[in-house]
Amino acid sequence: MTSSRLPVLLLATLMVVSACGDDDASSSTTAGAVVFGEGEVPATFPDDFPIPGNSVIGLTLIDPPNHKSEMNLSTGSDFVTTVQFFTLSLVSAGYVLESSYGDELRWEIGFRRGEVVGTVVVSPQGTASQVAVTINTA
Repeated sequence: MTSSRLPVLLLATLMVVSACGDDDASSSTTAGAVVFGEGEVPATFPDDFPIPGNSVIGLTLIDPPNHKSEMNLSTGSDFVTTVQFFTLSLVSAGYVLESSYGDELRWEIGFRRGEVVGTVVVSPQGTASQVAVTINTA
């Protein structure tokens, strides 16, 4: 009789543990919702963040719990022109460049202004460029 109750007790325990785990997961997701978007600059980006005029904004992300936002761009400019644009425009907008390095397949620029810290990663896409921008704010 005891051995027949063991599987039932084990199953009941697993169901309770699973139910508790689901409640915790849903409440944490609701409390700090990650927002995905497309086609618009995320609201968390500084208003004066430089974006090439010939860009199309792709997928975006706002991750409040991690103080992180991301934006993907496709530009109509070649790789070198796009790297030069971000290098000059970030400095002109008051950002300090902390790093700038790469090769002909990928270039990364690290920048900072006040509490905004981020990276711009540029990759060639034929005669155009693909850009991923990530910012972190405190």
